[in-house]
Amino acid sequence: MTKVCDTFAACLGVASRDTEWATFFPVLRDGYEHAQEMGRRDEKKRQSLLTAERSTMKDVKVAVKEAATEYKRSRPR
Repeated sequence: MTKVCDTFAACLGVASRDTEWATFFPVLRDGYEHAQEMGRRDEKKRQSLLTAERSTMKDVKVAVKEAATEYKRSRPR
């Protein structure tokens, strides 16, 4: 983290460490919040895909049961 701050400070070209942190901290916080938001979006997307997968499996199970029932009905006795 120190290396990141030093690099940022070098780009700013300011002498005061307080000024560096006053400028660097909001950037750091914004980056952190952005990363958190991206993590939440990825988690929602993953949950959505799992739900869709479960729905598809339910559809397959229902279709197999219906086909088995239809087969039993159509068999000659």
